[in-house]
Amino acid sequence: MAEPGHMVIRTFGGRSCLCGQSGCFEQYVSVTALVRMAKESIDKNDSSFLAQMYRENGDKLNGEIIFAALDAGGRSAKAVMEEYTSILAMGINSFINILDPDAVVLSGGITERGSGFINIVQSKFTLKHRL
Repeated sequence: MAEPGHMVIRTFGGRSCLCGQSGCFEQYVSVTALVRMAKESIDKNDSSFLAQMYRENGDKLNGEIIFAALDAGGRSAKAVMEEYTSILAMGINSFINILDPDAVVLSGGITERGSGFINIVQSKFTLKHRL
């Protein structure tokens, strides 16, 4: 079984990974990466709805809060999710192009968002594959 999490997607200046490489896919598409991206957004715009929700939660952030801000129409949360899903789609598309698998299975808490989340990711594929 393939492990695309350690496929390098950013060769120069990529985030360090525990595997010893830099720029691994999982450094950009895990829930930890999503939270990191949201915190970076909050640091740039501390008056956003996402920042407000962050403060209301005792300066703690998780996927639930990010999705709540997104569902409430928060522009910063939308921008974070746009980047996140674009990177995820690019990595999955590369994985499919290289290995031509019969299926790609996404797992983890973020996939519990259901078909809405999957449809966003799938809409960004350069080739039309089905998850």
